Amino acid sequence: MNEEEKREFEQFEIVAEKLTRAFVEGYNHAHARELGFYVAQAIRDVPALLRLLDDYESHSNDEILDAIHAVVSNHSSLTEANRLLTSVKDDCGD
Repeated sequence: MNEEEKREFEQFEIVAEKLTRAFVEGYNHAHARELGFYVAQAIRDVPALLRLLDDYESHSNDEILDAIHAVVSNHSSLTEANRLLTSVKDDCGD
């Protein structure tokens, strides 16, 4: 694993942990951790896309489309987060 991959992994872990802490307020720890993971997974490629778009003229359409694909391909993580949020809400009787 190179330095950039290590940094991305560490950043992913930090984001997932912060999201877990945010979710703990309304959910048990296991659900909060799962939600944190799913949301972190879903957004992990967004910063790279934003960086490319910020300097749009310096990048090819292929680079930008690849970054868009990376973001969109994580939609299943948001679907899982939504499923979990809905099931927890239903279990609480809300």
